[in-house]
Amino acid sequence: MTDQEIYKKIEDTYKSEKGKGFITHLLRSFFPAGKANYAFFKEEGMVYKCCITGTKLGTKEDIFAVLQSEEGRKAYMDDFMSMVKATANNEKEYTHCDEFLALRDKVKPLAVVAEKSNKCLSAEAYKQLQNFFVNELFRDNKHINWIANNERAKETIKFAKKDGIVKTKREERAVHRKMEHSTTKLGDLTALQEIRKRIEESEKLKN
Repeated sequence: MTDQEIYKKIEDTYKSEKGKGFITHLLRSFFPAGKANYAFFKEEGMVYKCCITGTKLGTKEDIFAVLQSEEGRKAYMDDFMSMVKATANNEKEYTHCDEFLALRDKVKPLAVVAEKSNKCLSAEAYKQLQNFFVNELFRDNKHINWIANNERAKETIKFAKKDGIVKTKREERAVHRKMEHSTTKLGDLTALQEIRKRIEESEKLKN
């Protein structure tokens, strides 16, 4: 699939009620960008197939296994020698040997995975999902904006708790509602004022 076809599939999927829930799950699981990584080891029960394009995917473990095989080592060394020869002859480019090209075709593209999802994405699908996310934010899609703010609030609270800035469930809820633009409830103002005071005290200690 081309990038345009992948983007359109994401867009079309989001338009249906069931598809909207699916895309929402992916956006929550894979973004912000730090949540996603290339798969290293194979996890039991995980299907390594892009949930958008259907492309079969692999892990870094698969690549290491191929490179460490007798066939892999030979192909890699043959290709390395081709590169050395081209460099010695002052050639700017060199042609990969047939063995290396055949080996490369055996290696599946790496799967992009996230801790809180059992779904995989190809690198191309991940990029287009990110483009869709950003474009919808610029279009002021209220649902997508809410997802972004909601996830941002979760990340902020996680680090604020770690730093001792947010200490109670009441403070967590107050920060969450403030960041995702929900209706402020009774008690939130007091909780936010307590957090602000704690931050100011922390800043004084640093100075």
